[in-house]
Amino acid sequence: MDAYIFNTALYCTKCADGLPESNTNDSEISRQGPYADGGGEADSPQHCNTCGIFLKNPLTGDGRVYVQDVVDIHALTGYGRYAAQWGEFYDIKPTWLTTFEE
Repeated sequence: MDAYIFNTALYCTKCADGLPESNTNDSEISRQGPYADGGGEADSPQHCNTCGIFLKNPLTGDGRVYVQDVVDIHALTGYGRYAAQWGEFYDIKPTWLTTFEE
């Protein structure tokens, strides 16, 4: 999914349509993008600043560790608004589940 940057935040294509455009490379003045893969590799899953849609960006190694932690906490407590969606997209299952499957 494409992403745009404006004022240090990421936006989906739909929400970026309402942001200012110009020929400047300054993301504080006009939107920048589109950038493929949800804005690119990051240490955490990225979401649109306006609507909250998951931008489906690739993760760094640290990002995969972070999502694993969130998925594990969600499996044990139910906390974690996006944990199930992230786990499914990145194919990350709760640690205790993968231990039993092996």
